[in-house]
Amino acid sequence: MGLRYIMIRKKQFTLIIVDDEKSIRDGLSNYIDWQSLGFRVLQCFEDGKEAEEFIIRNPVDVILTDIKMAEISGLELAENLLRKNIHTKIVIMSGYKDFSYAQKAIKLNVYDYLLKPIEIDTIKEVFDSLYTLIENGPIESPETAEKVQQENNTEYTELVIQKAIEYIENNYQKDISLDDVSGYVYLSPVYFCRFFKEETNINFLTYLTNVRMGKAAEILIKREKKISEVSHLVGYKNTKYFTRVFKKHYGIVPSEYLKQEFRREF
Repeated sequence: MGLRYIMIRKKQFTLIIVDDEKSIRDGLSNYIDWQSLGFRVLQCFEDGKEAEEFIIRNPVDVILTDIKMAEISGLELAENLLRKNIHTKIVIMSGYKDFSYAQKAIKLNVYDYLLKPIEIDTIKEVFDSLYTLIENGPIESPETAEKVQQENNTEYTELVIQKAIEYIENNYQKDISLDDVSGYVYLSPVYFCRFFKEETNINFLTYLTNVRMGKAAEILIKREKKISEVSHLVGYKNTKYFTRVFKKHYGIVPSEYLKQEFRREF
């Protein structure tokens, strides 16, 4: 269920919408109850250049902007305003699953980075949180701002690792690859591989293998499945290859592992 507002908020903050597609501008402007969220749409623009010129002359609390446009992109708009010391809050909409964009957005203090297609409820949740932030007032010192940015970066890192690990835990039995996992968390394979190693002190393939071997051992001990079945259940179509990986991991082949565990019970 989406957020519901029983009454219109008394205090209204200003908002402009920037997107080069008229249908999107019209949809965002007309089909979201901005007033109940505490915002008033001042104007819509089809390019970041027009938006920047407007903001220089008119104070604006929030910009909801597309990332790619003809003259000035959403990221360039954020960079230009930051350079001019204009601290308007920016929410970027993007259809690009490229970490370099999200990474630059973080450096430019963009409030949120939303991937298209975007649910209306997601926009409501983001602007509900943004309303509270603006209402509570600006950050008072550079030290506090730096601390908040560090916390945001840490939260982002933890989220990426958590999502990657969840994906591996839920899909280890399939023929998943580095491309599958990196794509799931919107990072390039090369960057994700380095990022995962830096944050977990273990490379992706070793982590995936550890998960699979742990699951294999759990299934083997139950003695309900043949070794060939266990191989398939943990993501290995080739039983001989599974046996080689298992031996490298545990020092013994699956059949010996079973005998060893059996002897421990008596």
